[in-house]
Amino acid sequence: MKLSKQAFRLDKVKFHAVPVGGTHYRFDEQELEKAIKRVIRKAIGDEDASMADPNDQTPHCCPVFVVATMGQNASNPPKLFRSYGKEKDKCRIWEAARATSAAPTYFLPIHIPLPRPGCWYIDGGLKRNNPSEVALDEARKVWKTIRQFLIVSIGTGVQEAADLIESPEVPENCDGSSSESEEGSEEGPKKTAIKQRVKAGASKMIFTVGSGGKALASNLPFAEDVAPFTRIPGGLVTLTRFSQELVALSTNSEDTHKRMSKIANSHDQRLYFPYYRFNVPSGMHKIGLEDWKNKLKIGALTWGYLSRDEVKREIDECTDCLFNPPGFEGI
Repeated sequence: MKLSKQAFRLDKVKFHAVPVGGTHYRFDEQELEKAIKRVIRKAIGDEDASMADPNDQTPHCCPVFVVATMGQNASNPPKLFRSYGKEKDKCRIWEAARATSAAPTYFLPIHIPLPRPGCWYIDGGLKRNNPSEVALDEARKVWKTIRQFLIVSIGTGVQEAADLIESPEVPENCDGSSSESEEGSEEGPKKTAIKQRVKAGASKMIFTVGSGGKALASNLPFAEDVAPFTRIPGGLVTLTRFSQELVALSTNSEDTHKRMSKIANSHDQRLYFPYYRFNVPSGMHKIGLEDWKNKLKIGALTWGYLSRDEVKREIDECTDCLFNPPGFEGI
């Protein structure tokens, strides 16, 4: 919570600084870096410690990775900053933490020079907001002779459904026929009124369109159709909505959970493994990434979820499995 308080201390939007353009973001990345470095310094004494663990081959080593997205070729597989193995990264811990935290429109992307020539990175949540599948793949690479693993996945709250179209009305003529307005013009009074409302609302909504949202939209198949509309206020509203909902779609974790649950509970005993997912089902979607002041509501929603009988039973099962792991079958 201390880290969040420092990182999200000054919101430029609230001070009427619109976060648009290549170098304008809602929050100061330097404050985030200071907060991360303070945590690292307190834990291991060296804020510039390397991500690569020199003891990664010892029995008591705990392999760690974080996920980021390449900023200039986001279609590539996600970047994993590892502390272990042949591909362990030599960047600093705080750089990896900054990369996985660089949420579009919130913080400036970070350039990490190693390996050369370096690369720009943004939030890993855009591609792997739920990295449990990545964790399973990595575990299979590290422990090649183990067939089954125990996975515990902790979410940050189930998102509400993403709507790319807001409350569309059914066309009056659903049979494919066309009709003109009562006045005989191309645009009837109803359509004209809608346009007027769109123009009036566009100036209020444009501040939410940050560079991250535009970057996401530019990679879509329909981006060329959307782009021309940005020249008019109505198009700005369209792009705003697309950018917001695309972020929601790209960061949705439930599809990953469903796939993991299906694999974990496979009837094929060779594929089965213990899998636990804990995630507050409702209410959290209304709390933004920067809303650290809502800690009481976050606590209330979380404790309400943890108080459910079925969740308590699952926690007990998970705890028992962690302290008394079953004999995992090797290959």
